[in-house]
Amino acid sequence: MKNKDFGKPLCRLITMVAICMLSLNAMAYDFSYTYQGKTLCYDITSSNTVCVTYYSSDNYFQNNNYVSGDVVIPSSVSNNDETYSVTSIGEYAFRDCSSLTSVTIPNSVTSIGWGAFESCSSLTSVTIPNSVTSIGEVAFYDCSSLTSVTIPNSVTSIGDWAFNDCSSLITLNFNAANCGDFTNNYYHPFLDCPISTINIGDSVQRIPAKFARDISSLTSVTIPNSVTSIGEEAFYRCSSLITLNFNAVNCGDFPNEWRDHPFRDCPISTINIGDSVQRIPANFSSRLSSLTSVTIGNSVTSIGENAFYECSSLTSITIPNSVTSIGESAFYECSSLTSVTIGNSVTSIGNNAFQNCSS
Repeated sequence: MKNKDFGKPLCRLITMVAICMLSLNAMAYDFSYTYQGKTLCYDITSSNTVCVTYYSSDNYFQNNNYVSGDVVIPSSVSNNDETYSVTSIGEYAFRDCSSLTSVTIPNSVTSIGWGAFESCSSLTSVTIPNSVTSIGEVAFYDCSSLTSVTIPNSVTSIGDWAFNDCSSLITLNFNAANCGDFTNNYYHPFLDCPISTINIGDSVQRIPAKFARDISSLTSVTIPNSVTSIGEEAFYRCSSLITLNFNAVNCGDFPNEWRDHPFRDCPISTINIGDSVQRIPANFSSRLSSLTSVTIGNSVTSIGENAFYECSSLTSITIPNSVTSIGESAFYECSSLTSVTIGNSVTSIGNNAFQNCSS
């Protein structure tokens, strides 16, 4: 039987596969669509939905020549007589678009993927709608021109390093009502951002654990009326944080463990407790050794146990007439306290409330 030469057909097959692979590599999207003069690429994710994607997988998903200037992403797009809703910004969608200056995301989008805007060095403005529930890891990593960002009410998760190295980011507007906890310092969403102002919206019910941990440029913070709980180490080691404006009507108690305290190792010297506050939580400012001044609003009816425990620099306190009870060890070991004024409505003072106030 005569031997057949399989060499040439095999060579042709390999060549065809290589061409297909190169074609797939060069065109990493299902179709493109032009809106308001900007052409973006889309992947079909279901029979009626798409995500915005990168235009080429060459050179590690870099999109230098993909899109520039101000971009408005449409809420719906069409292809081959089919209309699709734009529901997500995909992984690496705009990565390295160095001339992209602003992005408006439509209300149809629910997620922003991993590295979606990574290293968009000219991006100064992004509008995240109230439909987005998740912001992926490194989504805005190294967006060095971004000066402020608003996290909407709807967001429930923010990934590791989401805004890491946004070296111009000084203002954070945080409106997420029930966002999940942030991770530790090394993977923090706002690691190495020079944030000096955090505006916590009136819709926020819970401040996540490790929320502003190690943001050394933060000087003051206001806790709004709506907050009912503050996560562990929420403002841990904010080394410039000197003023706390606390307006939460019915905030839950702070952790008894010092290592979990929301304001652990903060040099807070002034606390203003608003007129809307009804109860000062247990362990509220315990061990804040820099605290020198406290103003208590006229709606406070109770001071929780250990509320000002070991505030060793506090020299005087005026407790208003609205207060009826002072918890156990509330001012324990406030060793610099020389003057206390207690309103005429107090009917209960807990054990050791002023013990070891040696001055």
